[in-house]
Amino acid sequence: MIALTDDKGRLLWVSAARPGHTSEITACRRDRLTARLRAAGLGAIADLGFVGLDDSGPDADPAVITGYEAARNRAPLASPPARPPAAAGVVGYRSTTNVGVNMRVKEDDATRRAAAQHTLAEHLRLTAAGHVDEWVELFAPDAVLEFPYAPAGVPQRVTGRDALLAHMSKFPETFDVEFVDLVFHETVDPSLVIAEFRSKGTALPTGKPYEQTCISVVRTDDDARITHYLDYWNPLVAIEALTPQDVPSDPDLSVTFGG
Repeated sequence: MIALTDDKGRLLWVSAARPGHTSEITACRRDRLTARLRAAGLGAIADLGFVGLDDSGPDADPAVITGYEAARNRAPLASPPARPPAAAGVVGYRSTTNVGVNMRVKEDDATRRAAAQHTLAEHLRLTAAGHVDEWVELFAPDAVLEFPYAPAGVPQRVTGRDALLAHMSKFPETFDVEFVDLVFHETVDPSLVIAEFRSKGTALPTGKPYEQTCISVVRTDDDARITHYLDYWNPLVAIEALTPQDVPSDPDLSVTFGG
């Protein structure tokens, strides 16, 4: 049997069982494996037993990459010929029999991951600068911003650009901060960003220091716009910073997005 999975190991297709004497390359040909690979946007790395499986034209990107054999009447090549462009970026594979059928082009994931991480970095830059009108454009129209640890009086969930803009409108007059020590954690999904960072600054109404440690879990769409932002920060730090020196801290004090 031959199975085809996506990059997360989810089954896309499986062949019918064939007699044990059927060679692997014959089974792949009968099941039109190369056509299925191209339809799924995948490629495969195979051993020399699959030479000739991919019958695409000389100018086409191969769906199956194999090794090569030196001719019997001459010495091996000093170095292999250059790979076609589509093969150069193929990395890693899962194998069912000897054919790797679970690959992606590395550059595509790297580009999307970089774009998603750039969006998160821009979120921090624009928040610190107080450019709320530009900041909200980083979000998809129906984006969701969630605060799991929001105190009483602060919404745990804000949905849509208009609501986001209203929620953040007072941030520039409430906090003067910069964001430092930004660290991205690697994710399997290139559109998902997990980041740690700190904010350093001042609560403007009180002049008290405001230093916050945050963890953000951010999902983005194909255009690298934020669709869901899960924001973990300590509301008690914000409450303390916004409480005047001569007033006891009130855990029910309402605060804006603390970032």
